[in-house]
Amino acid sequence: MANDKKKKRPTRRPKSAPSGLNKVEKKEVKNMLQRKKEVYYIPAFSYAFGRTVSAGFKQAQQTSYPAFGHTTSGSVSMCGLVVGNYLGGIASTVNTSYAYLLPTGGIKLDGDASAPVPIIGDKAHVKSMKLNMRITATKMTVMNDDDKTVRPLSFRVLAFKIKGNRPANIVPNLRTGSTTNPSLFLDNINNDVGINDTVVPYEIDNLRVNTQNIEVVRDIKFELDQPIAASYAQSGEYYTGLRQKTVKDLSIWLPCPKAPVKYDDAKTPTNWDYRTYVMVICHRSGGTYTKTDGYWGMESNMISRVQEY
Repeated sequence: MANDKKKKRPTRRPKSAPSGLNKVEKKEVKNMLQRKKEVYYIPAFSYAFGRTVSAGFKQAQQTSYPAFGHTTSGSVSMCGLVVGNYLGGIASTVNTSYAYLLPTGGIKLDGDASAPVPIIGDKAHVKSMKLNMRITATKMTVMNDDDKTVRPLSFRVLAFKIKGNRPANIVPNLRTGSTTNPSLFLDNINNDVGINDTVVPYEIDNLRVNTQNIEVVRDIKFELDQPIAASYAQSGEYYTGLRQKTVKDLSIWLPCPKAPVKYDDAKTPTNWDYRTYVMVICHRSGGTYTKTDGYWGMESNMISRVQEY
């Protein structure tokens, strides 16, 4: 019978497809447009050691570094870099008696007045900043009777930033530690220790970073040997023996903001704390390090990339 037949459900009209792009497609288009925007390289300083360099904005010659701390056994030497075209107040405090910290450049869009970065507007994306370093142990021409002078050089390369939300907003003093001005390190009894404070060489490799005030980016430790030039007093002749591990190359990717950076009229960032500090600290393992002798050198350059906003 007709009534016994199963009733057919009415067919629904298909929903009309939404107009425009979906979320995935929109993201793909946005990435395509982003990739088409121009990427520029901001001029940065290059530092050389023991080689001839040309004069100009991008290059400078470095020499050996005097030691911090006491001048007898246990002294350490240090040289480092500060991200920026100029030193800030914290770096200037470290450089009270010698230019231990050097600016990297690579921040101001018009850092090289002859070839400013042609960014239109007052915003840009900072894509990446890569710091390349070469640390070289210098040759030794005078050897003492004991074996201390041929012991390896111990290095600690510490890259860090000053925290913006540090306790009481106190500005750390990296040169020397105190209760009122917290320093870079803390010792084994939690006292503040600066790079100019007297420390036993072994301790400088193991001092804890004061993480209440400091954000660690990289903490690298290694040893290098010095090339030896041993002399024969009776003949006045020299024999040079090249030991292993005399050079160390490092590449450090520096922190960059995810949000666009805004620049002022001087082409300097206004909404980004770009200063990252990179300190290379050296001492002789178990031996002396005098204040007048330099045993190593540092060379560096930085690659800094920005993209149109």
